[in-house]
Amino acid sequence: MLTILHMERTRKQTHQIRSFLLDAIPGSPQRATALAARRFKISRQSINRHMRWLIDQGWVEARGNTRQRTYHLVTLDSRLFRRTLEGLEEDRFWQEVSAVLPPDLPENVRDIWQYGFTEMVNNAID
Repeated sequence: MLTILHMERTRKQTHQIRSFLLDAIPGSPQRATALAARRFKISRQSINRHMRWLIDQGWVEARGNTRQRTYHLVTLDSRLFRRTLEGLEEDRFWQEVSAVLPPDLPENVRDIWQYGFTEMVNNAID
């Protein structure tokens, strides 16, 4: 039982560390790993293993060597949708746009995207 609890805690911390790194990179591309090591009180080597995983997954790009290394988020997909505002209905536009979202996107993330998207379209229409 203790092993199962330890594994669950470890998985939760892994998720927290990787999320922290993804959040930290845009504001501190050169210091993200140091910030994470300090925040989670673990070695930079441990943090670098998490960063290596993010790089291997294609979510993060590393540039430079050792002290000059910086990290950058990778744009996974970029699409442009243009519509005229006259007669535009945000729900139909959302259906078109959401059709290209990854199918395994968590429902709560999809809901946040839908809310933000439809609010921006409504603001443009108004």
